[in-house]
Amino acid sequence: MNDANRHPSAEAPDLATLSWCAGEIRDSLAASEAKLREQFGRGDGAPDDELSALRAARVTLHQAHGALVLVDLPGVPLLSAEAETLLDQVERGQLRLSRELVERIARSFGAIVEYLDEVLLGEPQQPLYLFPYYRDLLEARGAERVHPADLFVVPVAAQLVVADAQARVLDTATLSAARAQFERGL
Repeated sequence: MNDANRHPSAEAPDLATLSWCAGEIRDSLAASEAKLREQFGRGDGAPDDELSALRAARVTLHQAHGALVLVDLPGVPLLSAEAETLLDQVERGQLRLSRELVERIARSFGAIVEYLDEVLLGEPQQPLYLFPYYRDLLEARGAERVHPADLFVVPVAAQLVVADAQARVLDTATLSAARAQFERGL
């Protein structure tokens, strides 16, 4: 098999959509981080009505997550979705907002922005690069399963192979003989 037999790959990212959304994603993640740090600065004893900065952080993260889903880069939305889950758990009181948690989330935001910038510069997509940050977020909520396979994507080009022209053209007699042999094998 050679490259001439391969179907054109659908792996190349849509750089137009990515370049259009990248600035908004970057701004939303920065705003979310700033609000998260503001909430942490208020301390643990903040009453429910004082969670406005946390809610704002979650809303801006949700906007960034939506844009990441739209851009359709494998693996990246998993990272933002996990960060969103952590903020939901903090808001519901299931997880404490600690300095370590804020730093883990901030590092994941930085990794997302860096990854998007690299893709925009023409670097190949390597979602496994995001695993250390994804692992940190999963461990922060005590996930039972933490595995890099969540970020592994099988290249489309490895699956789509166009048959040689010879295989497509069979005369009726050859096709009938092949079918008969196949049916005898059943």
